[in-house]
Amino acid sequence: MQLKFGLNYKIKIQVNDTEEIEVRYPISCEFSIDRNTLAQANTASFTLINLAENTRNKIYKDQYQTTVYKGVEFYAGYGQDLSLLFKGNIKRAYSERIGTEFYTKIEAYDGGYAFVNGYSARSFNAGTPKNDILDSLIADLPNLKKGVVGKGFEDDLKKGNVYNDNTMQLLRAITNEHTFVDNERVNILLDEECLRGNVVRLNANTGLLGTPLKEESSITFNMIFEPRLLVGQALYLESTTEKNFNGNYKVIGFRHAGNISGSVASKVITSANLWYGKNPLVLVN
Repeated sequence: MQLKFGLNYKIKIQVNDTEEIEVRYPISCEFSIDRNTLAQANTASFTLINLAENTRNKIYKDQYQTTVYKGVEFYAGYGQDLSLLFKGNIKRAYSERIGTEFYTKIEAYDGGYAFVNGYSARSFNAGTPKNDILDSLIADLPNLKKGVVGKGFEDDLKKGNVYNDNTMQLLRAITNEHTFVDNERVNILLDEECLRGNVVRLNANTGLLGTPLKEESSITFNMIFEPRLLVGQALYLESTTEKNFNGNYKVIGFRHAGNISGSVASKVITSANLWYGKNPLVLVN
């Protein structure tokens, strides 16, 4: 069990092709990170308070410069045990003064640059393994790497085909919307396919807050900040207030939101969304 005290963070910000800035605790950082298995890019926002003027001036990105890639990585956790919570590209970054405070704001997308700029023009013969096609298309996505591809895509191409379109749109079509990007890795999983995670059981002792809420085939709940949670992982939920919901689920999304600061009280909450279906969950890694 991870001891949950001593919130800590660091953020790495690419300012040009050769320079990166790293900001750490105790500089105050407010953040909100959304990660899920949906088709669109995951998002994050960060606000750093009262950076030095020279540092503020370097952290800038025009949101209309869609062909310019500037990366950002955010790590957080407890003590010195930090996990990668977000890796993506900066959409917009700027600083402003409000009262006596300077706020440096960063808006980021996970894979957003590749969603816009990835393009594939490839042809494949009949009999080509679908996994080879997926590997080729993933290679066309700039700044992204292959993550985990499940076992539902092992058949061969029935007839020759030509692919000439936006790469993410092609992947979604070929995998029937089972492609998602998380921390700049492309994952392709069927609904019942799951990843192994570092958090395998969630209950009041490990951070569950309140009573989970069930809506159709998903369950939502809040928990004490859990930086080790992974999108797509399997998780056993154990609630003492709603035992009917106890069981194995797939994590299909979560949000980390709050602040970590050396000058004011820190607080971060994780809100998660779990899914269950008719078929048993299957681990694929």
